[in-house]
Amino acid sequence: MAQRNLAGALELYNESLSIRKQLSKSNPSDMKALRAVSVSYQNVGDVQRAQGDVASALLSYQNSLAINKRLVKSDPSNAGWQLDLSIAFEKVGHAQVALRQLLSALKSYSDGAVVLSGLAGAYPANARFKSDIVSAAARIGNVSYELVLARDFANALQAADQSIALAPGTIWLYSGRAYALMFLGRTEEARTLFLKYRGQQDGMSKGELWEKTILGDFADLRKAGLTDPLMDEIERTLSSSG
Repeated sequence: MAQRNLAGALELYNESLSIRKQLSKSNPSDMKALRAVSVSYQNVGDVQRAQGDVASALLSYQNSLAINKRLVKSDPSNAGWQLDLSIAFEKVGHAQVALRQLLSALKSYSDGAVVLSGLAGAYPANARFKSDIVSAAARIGNVSYELVLARDFANALQAADQSIALAPGTIWLYSGRAYALMFLGRTEEARTLFLKYRGQQDGMSKGELWEKTILGDFADLRKAGLTDPLMDEIERTLSSSG
């Protein structure tokens, strides 16, 4: 039933997309009509992704992104279109992560973060933009961890550093940096980082302590075949904390 509902939704969204594209084509100067086409592409992509057709969803999201870039270029001062652009980058990144295109996802998330940083700078009193930057940092931090699992430690470190630059007060982001340093053989730097946040909440929604996050990740790293002598040492130290 759920799949039939999704198929029906996809048909409706594709019909809407076709109509909106015709309307926009008939009046190329109508930027609102063009934005409606972008929204339709995203709606189609969301359903395709829910159906498990992530490759098609990525194409839909990329079509939406291209339109959003055009809109921002036509009026760089339009904050609403800037926000739409950041969301479009995010959706493209989500699909790329699902397809394991991790470096492409990192770029998409990073580009979206640049847009959000610009908005936050232009509107310093806007709490949403500040919160969105923290969310963008989390997305990049998650990619950092996925790159560690993929054994791309240099890019994992780069991603961790990007996420930390966006939200330096979010402690869990430093875990990705520590893992990358460890597997790059920068043992002393990694050790210092692993021990720095003992007893502190890591800033995740669950409010877990740093120790629990690190020990849990170590278990997952081992399952993925990733080991290092430093892990045993840190595990003993953190397990005895408190």
